Amino acid sequence: MTTFRELLVEKSNQPIRLLSTATTGLSPIEDELLAVSVITLTTDGSKRASNQTLIRKTTSDEKLLKSQEYHGITREKMMIDGMSDELFTQSLAQLVTGEVFTYNPAFQAAFLQPYMGHDNETYLHNLPQLVKAAEMRSVMLEKEIKHISDIEKRYDGKVPGFKRLCDQYEVFCANPALLPCEVSCLQLQWFWNHLDTIPALVQLELF
Repeated sequence: MTTFRELLVEKSNQPIRLLSTATTGLSPIEDELLAVSVITLTTDGSKRASNQTLIRKTTSDEKLLKSQEYHGITREKMMIDGMSDELFTQSLAQLVTGEVFTYNPAFQAAFLQPYMGHDNETYLHNLPQLVKAAEMRSVMLEKEIKHISDIEKRYDGKVPGFKRLCDQYEVFCANPALLPCEVSCLQLQWFWNHLDTIPALVQLELF
């Protein structure tokens, strides 16, 4: 029997990636994208093939310092690793393409869009939504699923926030050397790796 994770891989027409961003705030209009962390999975989605973080040089030192406690990018790190907008855009186009799993995809897309080419075929999927779909197990019986987005459309329940999911399943990473966006990527990978055991965990909680 096909597992839920295998179903997602089967319905994917491009490589699967996990993505998290770092921004100076929550408004795509007033704030800036600072970094993108991406984990690329092997073809069968079973292991991590690579992980990479791109840091963009911000035009606002004030915004950088004001929000440093959230994104963890210091002025020094920005000076060493920060890319120009041109290089950042080029690197992002090569790194972010295909089936991308994240949280709050509308938020991520709003910050990513200015740096993504018009011909870039990227599908941002809401991993917390797919976690809830995995708990339901109902999509496993659907024969007409052609793409991952078809699974998302079939689950119309309220989706918990990513932080809440991490708290619920005690998914933490205490490595001080990692940026918060890199930690989020590792947490996304945990949920990806456990998509087929999460329903069992939920069932146990009911008894």
